[in-house]
Amino acid sequence: MGDAFADWLRTGCDVWIAEIDGTPVGIACVDYPTPGEVWFQGLRVHPEYRRRGIGTMLTEPCVKSARQRGAHVARAIIDSDNYRSIGLVTSFGFKQMAERTYRVEHSRPNKQGRARHIRLSRQG
Repeated sequence: MGDAFADWLRTGCDVWIAEIDGTPVGIACVDYPTPGEVWFQGLRVHPEYRRRGIGTMLTEPCVKSARQRGAHVARAIIDSDNYRSIGLVTSFGFKQMAERTYRVEHSRPNKQGRARHIRLSRQG
């Protein structure tokens, strides 16, 4: 969570933080690359605090803020095997628009990753 926080602050995105008793337990980053478009850069919840609704509590104000700022297209990329995150954004009206396989560079060389590009159209 800490690495994402520092990077997201440098990008100038809207950053939302969830705290419990003064301890940061979740973070979300939202960017507005063009008028009418919002990019959900990411959402992280500390592993010890998952499955408590923190992701939903972070996503709600992000979606509300995006609508207030006139966003009618929202985008996110989620690994296709991250079923909980897919379930979360689906509950907010996101629909899968595309799926592609790409190579992921990380500690396990040559691991293939999969991502889903999902988009939400503004309701009403």
